[in-house]
Amino acid sequence: MGSTGVWLKGEGLTRDISKKGAYILTRTFPPINTHIRLEIILAIRDLKYRLIGNGRVLRVEPSSEPQKRGGFAVWSSLEILAGSSDSA
Repeated sequence: MGSTGVWLKGEGLTRDISKKGAYILTRTFPPINTHIRLEIILAIRDLKYRLIGNGRVLRVEPSSEPQKRGGFAVWSSLEILAGSSDSA
């Protein structure tokens, strides 16, 4: 939830995923120390896994170039919710 009390939603690409957090590449950033809910779809070969968790933004790294994404690091506890096959 943002500082105005309204729920906010964003999208990005993930990097460096672990059970304790992730690095998200994006053009929009939540403020540092914001509590967020993560939902990550992880595709490995023909399987897709849905990871969910709650976390907190640790640092924000905006890009100095307008055409490139910056990113932010989030600490969280992620759980695998489901795995499914693309062919199913």
